[in-house]
Amino acid sequence: MRLSKTEKQSIAELYLNTKAPTITEYYNSYDCFPLLCRQYHAKPAHNATDVFQNVFLVYKAEIDILRKRGHHVKYCVLALCVMFNNKLKEETLTEELNEGTRTIIQNTCEACRLERGTSRLVLQGALNSLKGTFIRKEQKMYKIINDKVFDFLVHLLGQQILPCLIKNAESSLIKERFLFKRTNDMDEFTVIISPKYHSIFIERLVDDWSNGKIKDVFSNINMKKPKFRKIFLAHLNTLDIPSQKDLAHICIKRTSCKTKVKVKGDEDHKHQFNDNNDEEQEKEDEDGENDENADDEEEKNEKEDDGEDNE
Repeated sequence: MRLSKTEKQSIAELYLNTKAPTITEYYNSYDCFPLLCRQYHAKPAHNATDVFQNVFLVYKAEIDILRKRGHHVKYCVLALCVMFNNKLKEETLTEELNEGTRTIIQNTCEACRLERGTSRLVLQGALNSLKGTFIRKEQKMYKIINDKVFDFLVHLLGQQILPCLIKNAESSLIKERFLFKRTNDMDEFTVIISPKYHSIFIERLVDDWSNGKIKDVFSNINMKKPKFRKIFLAHLNTLDIPSQKDLAHICIKRTSCKTKVKVKGDEDHKHQFNDNNDEEQEKEDEDGENDENADDEEEKNEKEDDGEDNE
């Protein structure tokens, strides 16, 4: 339920006192208005409007407080919203689970410094306590309070618990928001994968393929880059022949898979992994040459990413 203008005015007067009139134009700018007021009260700024113009700095500060003060359960439920691509069903916290979903929750708890067996009812309680600040609930589903804050949260957690995200997040999230290399046209909240995690990202794509998520694998934003496709294909050709055959057969069954596959050494089936035909590849490589050069120029920036805190 949204707050009325009168309620927001009362909140502003409670936290900002005489400066409340200076922020009236921001009443409807953010769903997280109460959190912004509270954050200003905790750390008053010289100019009150600065807080309301830099909402993501406020959220980062709030999340930093959660971590520093040991509020790991609240931090964990935010991470779970990201893992389930902003569609955390209430039944996931109250009903019987399949093994895959249970493992995702356990792995996320561990990455957030909780016991793997943390009660799901405890997690649900933390979600409810964050409603109106970080969390909203719609149709028995928990979500981050708005889409832009969700984008920011994915980016932030990508800096803090990247390995857990790569291994456990929904494949629909993986395909849209994780890049091997920086690009000039990428969204500001795209997650850049540090080189030391490249291998587990490739393995995640293979796992998704093995589980039949062909569309998510081949529509992954990295597949637009010839250099990435070469890396991915090189990895596929290191797999043993039975594994290559299994992947090829999964792909053949899915009409949405347009990539030709051919297993090395299997002339009867002719399934060795190849990327389209030679003419198409030559054209794509030519079109992507400038992007690859730009990627190489960003190598120094990647090394900086490698030093980020990935607790």
